[in-house]
Amino acid sequence: MENLNDRHSDKIFKEWNKMIKGVKADPKIVKPEIISAWEKSFKLNIDPYRFDKSIILTSEERRESLLYPKV
Repeated sequence: MENLNDRHSDKIFKEWNKMIKGVKADPKIVKPEIISAWEKSFKLNIDPYRFDKSIILTSEERRESLLYPKV
């Protein structure tokens, strides 16, 4: 049985597919901040399907970045 979260995820996925094809996503379904992030990623040619393990921070690196943010 499909729940509400699954249906919403399906709607977001459909909007994502629209964005890939160059059609603006519906801000009633996807938050404007997310749409903006998607658009920025596309402009920067970021591959959403590529996962680069080298950019994962260790626990210590995360802690340090929170304690000592670069200004």
